[in-house]
Amino acid sequence: MELFRLHYFLELCKVKQFTKAAENLAISQAALSKQIKILEATLGAELFNRQGQTTTLTPAGLILEKYCWRITNELVSIEEELKEINHSSNHIYVATYLCDLEYKLNDLLMTTLTDRSSNLQVHTIITENILQSLETMDADFGISFADLPLPEHIGKIDLFTANYQFILRNDHPALAALAKATTEEILKELTMYPFVRLNTEFSEQNKLTNWLDTTFSNFSPEKVIQVDTLSLITHLVSHSDSFAIVPEYTNIQLLDNSIHTLTYQELPKRNMAVYYLKERYMSRQLQQLLAECQKQFQ
Repeated sequence: MELFRLHYFLELCKVKQFTKAAENLAISQAALSKQIKILEATLGAELFNRQGQTTTLTPAGLILEKYCWRITNELVSIEEELKEINHSSNHIYVATYLCDLEYKLNDLLMTTLTDRSSNLQVHTIITENILQSLETMDADFGISFADLPLPEHIGKIDLFTANYQFILRNDHPALAALAKATTEEILKELTMYPFVRLNTEFSEQNKLTNWLDTTFSNFSPEKVIQVDTLSLITHLVSHSDSFAIVPEYTNIQLLDNSIHTLTYQELPKRNMAVYYLKERYMSRQLQQLLAECQKQFQ
């Protein structure tokens, strides 16, 4: 079997369309189809079910995919270990969810990592499936919530626990009316107002909304405003009577003097962890950076 045909096979596995796979590989659809047929003839088994424009893997295709990723992992590990010997590896690819891009976690990571290695270039990969990004070797490691279900071939390092905080404008009526009140009394008043959050594509948002709904009787889910970016959240909060809940480490983004923050111990926590592919070669530099990051965040 030729390695390039296995590469073509894996690309088709990922995108599940001959047209898209051919485009990504910079070859014609006819050429891709021919190479897949040659691979199927070599193995004596059909690898894909063709269903209109989409494809699904046959049982034989699933077996080949499993071994192809192992082969690819070995090839990538060889390349990375050789780069380490030659001191030519200074790029790290980190997979995160879109919510963490908005919450500026990537900025925090880049600052922390590059402070420890001035020649290191950190690249963020936004994905809907962090574990898959590791399996396909698009990312060196991923950072996400610590409760992701773990396959045997994925390892995890607990990284840090981040607190959430409430944000509202400095002259919000809930603060003005209850100037000498406790935080809990202010929050009971505050939760009568509209709640601004990221939209449902951001996985943790429903958890926060449900927590508000069960904790504060004044809270009304009908008053939830969904937006797409953190900048829209801060804009709405600073120019209206709404409020929001964001991780504490976004303080660097809340330099606007019109925004007030409130901490509350009962808020849910963001337990974050690093995920990595166990069988993939991890350079000494990357191991050291992850260890230092763990110390930094704890």
